[in-house]
Amino acid sequence: MLARLHARSRQREEGWTPDVMEMFIIHLIETGSVRRAARNVDRHVTTAYRLRAKEPAFAAAWDAARRMAYARLRDEAMERALEGTLQQVWKDGGLVGMKRVYNDRLLMNLLNHLRHESDPKAAKLRSVDEVEDKRSDAIAGRMDALALLPPPPAPRAPRPPRLRPANGRLIPTVAVTTVNGVALV
Repeated sequence: MLARLHARSRQREEGWTPDVMEMFIIHLIETGSVRRAARNVDRHVTTAYRLRAKEPAFAAAWDAARRMAYARLRDEAMERALEGTLQQVWKDGGLVGMKRVYNDRLLMNLLNHLRHESDPKAAKLRSVDEVEDKRSDAIAGRMDALALLPPPPAPRAPRPPRLRPANGRLIPTVAVTTVNGVALV
């Protein structure tokens, strides 16, 4: 597919040479994200879509790259659902071990998608390319959103216990701190 692009060696709009197009397709296969692939070749995402609309060979390579990225992501998700992921276990500020965590929600979603892929009625309603494009976009969007999430907040200090007298009413506790022998309430 890309051989036809190399046959035309003229400079494309916004610097999209055949080499840049090929690198874009490689990054699209690796990341599944048009935005990331465009960023990796120092091009704007809108110029990538514009070029896709003008160059049928580029559009065909783009579609093949998205299918390959989708298949790779689906395989990775399946492996994580079946094998779980390793997470560190910390206690008192020190690493004490590792544990394997399984994501049942991921497994259920994958099973649901596999059921729809094997359903002949669903296959008649939409083409495979449409399904894969929508799922690839959704996965890439979720990965982008996950990268933007802030880190989790630091754990808070435990609250002091509240005392219950015989009548059952709560008595708020007051923390007393001393500085140079002076009590601060």
